[in-house]
Amino acid sequence: MKRWICLLALLMLLAGCGSQTQSPGNTEPAVGTAPSGFSEGLYDPADPVEALTGGALRAYPLKGRECTGLVPLNGDLLLFGSDSLTILTGENLTETLTAAVPGLPKPGSGMVQVRKEGVAYYNARTGSVVFLSAGLRQTGCLRLTEPVTGGVCLTPDWSKLYYCTESGVQALDLNTGISRLLKAQSASGQSITGGFQNGSVLRCRVESADGTAQTLLISADTGETLARGDDLDSLTGEGDVFFLTKDKNEYIFGRGEAQPHNLLPAGDGEILPLPQADCAVGCCPTADGIRLDCYDLFSGMRKASVELPGTEPVECLMAEGGMVWLRRGETLYRWDTSLTPTGDEKCYTAPRYTPDDPDEAGLAEIASRAEELERRWGVEILIWKDAAAAAAPDYRFEAEYLTEPYQAGLTALEKAFGAFPENFFRQAVEGTGGTLRIALVRGIYTRDAALSAPGIEYLRENGACIALSLGSGLEQIFYHEVGHLMETRILSGCTAYYEWDALNPYGFRYDNDYAANQNRTDDRYLKGANRYFIDLYAMSFACEDRSRIFEYACMPGNGDYFASAHMQAKLRRICLGLRQAFRLEEGTYLWEQYLQT
Repeated sequence: MKRWICLLALLMLLAGCGSQTQSPGNTEPAVGTAPSGFSEGLYDPADPVEALTGGALRAYPLKGRECTGLVPLNGDLLLFGSDSLTILTGENLTETLTAAVPGLPKPGSGMVQVRKEGVAYYNARTGSVVFLSAGLRQTGCLRLTEPVTGGVCLTPDWSKLYYCTESGVQALDLNTGISRLLKAQSASGQSITGGFQNGSVLRCRVESADGTAQTLLISADTGETLARGDDLDSLTGEGDVFFLTKDKNEYIFGRGEAQPHNLLPAGDGEILPLPQADCAVGCCPTADGIRLDCYDLFSGMRKASVELPGTEPVECLMAEGGMVWLRRGETLYRWDTSLTPTGDEKCYTAPRYTPDDPDEAGLAEIASRAEELERRWGVEILIWKDAAAAAAPDYRFEAEYLTEPYQAGLTALEKAFGAFPENFFRQAVEGTGGTLRIALVRGIYTRDAALSAPGIEYLRENGACIALSLGSGLEQIFYHEVGHLMETRILSGCTAYYEWDALNPYGFRYDNDYAANQNRTDDRYLKGANRYFIDLYAMSFACEDRSRIFEYACMPGNGDYFASAHMQAKLRRICLGLRQAFRLEEGTYLWEQYLQT
């Protein structure tokens, strides 16, 4: 700490950028201290969660204490409140010291850094950097004379402070006392929102004069823009480890300049990163609560798993030495991951690929698997660039470059194919000039990007096509598009769809316009014995009505949709049309599962 006293004095003499409002030293209390309120400790052995988890989760009720974060400090835990710090000691988390700390930021914000020497933080209310000893006594205070816009970034070693002024991004070197302009102001407003890679990379939110804003990553050395995008708002990091959540639940992590990897969690749910411990926790909803899965990021193993009862959300505060600290409501929980090993040997991480640098070997394996399905079912399955190139008129397809979505998508397709006779898809496209082409893509968008779709059915010069956006629900979306695909053959090959309107309520008219359908709110024909339609969307066009019925008829658990006599009549007509147009004489088919005898 003596070195810091000298540095702060040097800073005032050389830079003239602040004034020390408190004399440094280890005897002067910075903000006042309060005696312990919890001499018995926070631990509650009677909490039922401990018994339910076999002792893996220990409960520590906060008893009115505010908690915005938890950070280790010299073998103890430092509990952050919005304006206070509390030192908690031992297995029972006994409060040994509490200090009032006005303007204290949350840990992880970049505006506060904890070292063995103590705590340094930026107080936005006073525009000051405050230094506290490990005993929570103030040892120094540096007030910035320039008005600061938004937050700041203090490096973990307390050597530099980055902040924004009207001139741009400023870099203050606390070793020399020299402040320099790192990046000139190029917008109407900007603010530092975080620091990463040991303070070598800064996150900056930039707002233009027209009110639009974007997030940038810039070099803390040169001010060069390294990346941009709103998904960078989710970036977290500790030391040289970073973790980023992108669209469609893509989780990216890495260390330093090594190749980034993807985390591929087991099941759906929120992922809570703990980069300071090289791990992440998955929160997967279950029938009775939330399953917590702890992933070791750099081995790829799901090393521990435990179920927490109840549905109240969980926040991960920190991890250290195999202990993961959680907060749920007004209670802290310490999860000893060594007591809940999974024994799971599967690797849940993989190298991260990009559209410009895809996993070509993995995509070749996907193509081979697709060819097996093509030979059996008489279809053509398009992936990667071939799928994107087959876009429908007025649409843009985004190519998928990761192999995992393809693996799941082909599994769903293989299951769906099994519901149809082997010659079905050849019959469905007779007269279109080719085989059925199925394009598996990352996203389906209109040319102006105003709308996206999970799937579409369309015609190209070389035959009928179905495009499917990879992800959950692909099987059901496929059934819906097959419903559209078989329309032409049924309408031209039999009379089942003739007088379809007679199956609708008296006086009902389809919107025959998707935009108009979005404003439809009358749901009187969606209830009980008066149900005529699956949903409001089914009232847009007659073809959407029939495709919606076929889609829901092919999926499990949808019997209630077909309980009314009106829905039975419509389903029976569709099943009759399929049998007649496709010459299906024997057997019972998946879409007939809800037909009443």
